[in-house]
Amino acid sequence: MKFKEINPSPRTLMTPGPVEADPRVLRAMSAHILGQFDPEFTALMNETMEMERYLFQTKNKQTYVVDTTSRGGYRILWTNFCGINYRLFHFT
Repeated sequence: MKFKEINPSPRTLMTPGPVEADPRVLRAMSAHILGQFDPEFTALMNETMEMERYLFQTKNKQTYVVDTTSRGGYRILWTNFCGINYRLFHFT
């Protein structure tokens, strides 16, 4: 069975928008997938972390952005703030 190619026309997303996808983002999303241990992926991550350090004005070598909800950000914050040896009650 042969399926036709998915090729929708450009649209403006209205969540919580309006949002226009930059053509560079669309091209990057259609590129081949790299594995997390691939040297090319590692180089891209290092470059991204360097840009993030500049953006956030930090010298922390382990800087990375996490795409998550506000609840996910809250959990990341408390996990990093409290560490492993703390006892914490978390009510959601």
